Amino acid sequence: MMLRTLPARSGFLWVLLACISLAGCTRHPKYSLQTEAALERLDAELSRKDRYQQWRQAQNDSLRREVARARNAGDRAWRLFAVSQNYVTYQLDSAAYYVDRLYRLAASAGSEDIRRIALLADIDVWLGRGQLGLAEELFRRIDTAGMSSAEYAAWHSRYSSIAARRAAEAEDGAVRSAWRDTVVRVRHISVPGQSEWTQARIAAAALRDSGRFAEAVQLLEPYTARNPDYQELALLYYGLAGIARAWGDDDLRLYYLAESSVADLRAGTRSYASLYDLALLLFDRKDYDRAAAYMGSASDDAMHCRSMVRIPVSSSAAVKISEAISSNIAQRQAMMTTTIWLAGVFLVVLIGILWYVLWQHRRLHNNHEKLIRMSDMLREKNHELLGKNDHIRQINGALVDSNRIK
Repeated sequence: MMLRTLPARSGFLWVLLACISLAGCTRHPKYSLQTEAALERLDAELSRKDRYQQWRQAQNDSLRREVARARNAGDRAWRLFAVSQNYVTYQLDSAAYYVDRLYRLAASAGSEDIRRIALLADIDVWLGRGQLGLAEELFRRIDTAGMSSAEYAAWHSRYSSIAARRAAEAEDGAVRSAWRDTVVRVRHISVPGQSEWTQARIAAAALRDSGRFAEAVQLLEPYTARNPDYQELALLYYGLAGIARAWGDDDLRLYYLAESSVADLRAGTRSYASLYDLALLLFDRKDYDRAAAYMGSASDDAMHCRSMVRIPVSSSAAVKISEAISSNIAQRQAMMTTTIWLAGVFLVVLIGILWYVLWQHRRLHNNHEKLIRMSDMLREKNHELLGKNDHIRQINGALVDSNRIK
């Protein structure tokens, strides 16, 4: 009868095993194949970040040497502008130094055109330092009369950046709406000499704002295959990530942010938004290991760049992620302790059941031996009774014969 209780005990074991499995399991985020592949590429590129930044520094050194080869003050101004632009996402202090050289060159040459170039370069420095008010003040000082196409394209990009930043930071709804209207108006400004990449990004942003997300992606994605430089490629993928965000496709947004981050790393850029945004998204998905690695890299680059816009947000986010990881480790340790206790209980129950099975087996074995001995005894008794029966039969036969004789 006791053996019939084993199925019930086996059911208990299955429940116990399920509890142990659940206690020992940790959540692993799931991504699409293209997103996982992009994240793996990004992991590999992070290990080569120092090499890319050395290449960027070599590029800066080459641009600095070009300044000495300038033919005149105007040519020197554009070469200094190119150096400051290359430094503005690499090391803001160096960018500010070359902006100061532009101002001094404008003063010595008495040129308003060179001063305008200096103002355009200076706006980027103050935007990088988080001084939006100063950047806007410098922007309002620029006289657009007589601008070259290159100057006008630079002016247009600063106008767009300031308006977008104002719209994002405005707390009052009316002010935010007004700045958003300004962003839309800026997009419709015709800019001679504007690159096809910039035109495509502006057109895609307009489609995104009108809710035509699929068309925006179809417009912008082909440009990523036209071999733009890494900085332009990073902007293209970041624009696609913005479209995916408005579309509500988080996995697609992760993919585009990962590709944008790869392009930023290969460009040797130190001031960027893609890796920071990606780290926050992965943190929300509880992919703590990658989130910590990406945010740590973004925070480190922001400090080397001296970017006062990026340093506070990336540092605070890195601390938040670190605290979450510590909490997660504590939870895992508590879960592991629970798992060990459950495993101990399971082991004790298993040992008890094994002892019970062995005891039952021994008991059955003993009963079997007793039955065999009893069978042997009964067989012997049977043989004995058969012998006696034969003897009685013989006596009975003799008596029958005797009776016949009589």
